[in-house]
Amino acid sequence: MILLSNQHVLGPILASEFQTAGVPFEPPRVESFLDSDGGRLVLALVRIVCDANDYVAHRVMLGLFPGVGVGTCNAICQAVIYNNLNYRDIFYRPLPTAVFTGRIVTALNVARGMCGQISSWQAADTLAQRTMDIAGIVTNVLGIAHNQAWQNYAASLPSAATLEELRDFLWADTDEQQAALLQTVYTRLNQAIPIGGLSPARIRVMTMHTARRDSPHAWFLYRGLRKRFFQARGDSDIPALSLKRPDFCTSLLLVPVLPVS
Repeated sequence: MILLSNQHVLGPILASEFQTAGVPFEPPRVESFLDSDGGRLVLALVRIVCDANDYVAHRVMLGLFPGVGVGTCNAICQAVIYNNLNYRDIFYRPLPTAVFTGRIVTALNVARGMCGQISSWQAADTLAQRTMDIAGIVTNVLGIAHNQAWQNYAASLPSAATLEELRDFLWADTDEQQAALLQTVYTRLNQAIPIGGLSPARIRVMTMHTARRDSPHAWFLYRGLRKRFFQARGDSDIPALSLKRPDFCTSLLLVPVLPVS
């Protein structure tokens, strides 16, 4: 992973160099399925299937419906607190009279209907069993484009993986954790690892603001910062690589970004 201090300046240069060298890379600001509303909805669904008392997953699911924003979700929470209700109950039990009105009732009824759809699902159900059921829910909530993205994503996973394994995979923080989870699934199924491996070999180019999945194998690429900056701070033991090229006005500095202990 390479983190950029200024993607507008450094991004095109890096992309050109990677392409020339034939190095696979992922440019910054590429939204994966996990970063999309479809990915968030699927994760919320399987979280609820695996733990019916996952309040956060219910809140995430509710907030993904078109037209249901922070204001509506907050109004629902405030009504639950003011009327001494249980938040989970409003998704499963009859709604109390005169507590919720208008668009709030509409939003809750859609969410309640979805909870009813998945109420019989089990954590041990497989992707093969539930892929199309999930696709139908995604289509109803977010549209066909998100449905297709989900089916493409599901096709890349073992069809015999359970919904619990899918939850853990979607929930993983790093590519390494996802690869380890897939390894466990393939071992359980006694299946061979797909050709090409479980984690594609590539360099991920991200900014400091968009990097979410920290990795110890990360380098921060900064334009105009010199090594003496670290020496002045007494950090001369930090390994760094200073790059100088004729087409840069100033040098570049590569600094490894390590996780905070």
